[in-house]
Amino acid sequence: MSERTEYRETIYRELLKEQNGCCAICGRTEDETGKKHAIDHDHSTDKVRGALCVGCNSGLGFFGDNIRLLQKAIEYLSQDTTMRPYYPFETWLYFERQKCFDPERYETHKIDA
Repeated sequence: MSERTEYRETIYRELLKEQNGCCAICGRTEDETGKKHAIDHDHSTDKVRGALCVGCNSGLGFFGDNIRLLQKAIEYLSQDTTMRPYYPFETWLYFERQKCFDPERYETHKIDA
C-alpha cells in the first residue's frame, strides 16, 4: 500500500469513527447503502469536510457545492402542492407520449398528506 493510500485510509477511518460510521448528511451506514462512503472535500480549499454516502456526495456534486442552489432546491421541495392539479405520473407520461395530454380533464383537489 502506498503512503498516499495509507494516509487516505487513516483519514477515512477517523472520519467514520467521528461520524459513528454514518454519512454526515443522511446518517446511513455503508451496510445500508452497500457502498463505501466517499471522503468529501471543499473544492475551493481542498479541506476535508466529512464522509458521505455515494448518494449524498453525488447530490452535492450535481449542485456544484453551490449553497444558493441547494437552498433553492430546499425551497422547491418545501412548496405547498396541496392545491395543484393532481396528475398521476403514469397518466401524465402516457398522454405526454401520445401528445394529447389535456390538463383540463383533471380536477384540482387537495391531496391528504
